[in-house]
Amino acid sequence: RLPEDVREFGFDNIATSQHPSPVFIENLEGTTAEIAAKALEDVPRLLGCDPRTGAEDTCVETFLPAFGKRAFRRPLTGDEATRYLAFYRKQKADFGFAVALSMLLHG
Repeated sequence: RLPEDVREFGFDNIATSQHPSPVFIENLEGTTAEIAAKALEDVPRLLGCDPRTGAEDTCVETFLPAFGKRAFRRPLTGDEATRYLAFYRKQKADFGFAVALSMLLHG
């Protein structure tokens, strides 16, 4: 569904060679929404703990370092973890746990 990356000098990961079109960005957005929706089908498995026990924030705080490491292929910095937790908490206060978790995964 997503187009192949442009190859330059035999590599497909040279950022200056990539020029994403609006259609590509739209498709990428749709793909990330699908992935987030699939991941949210089993929240306890995703988070590694059951937020229904009243430990929603604890589950997210425990999940975030592992998620960051997988999503960015490196550990989150302290500032990044703080920003993501603040984002999650704000969204949770405004929209509830399920929407906040979805936005954390999707955004």
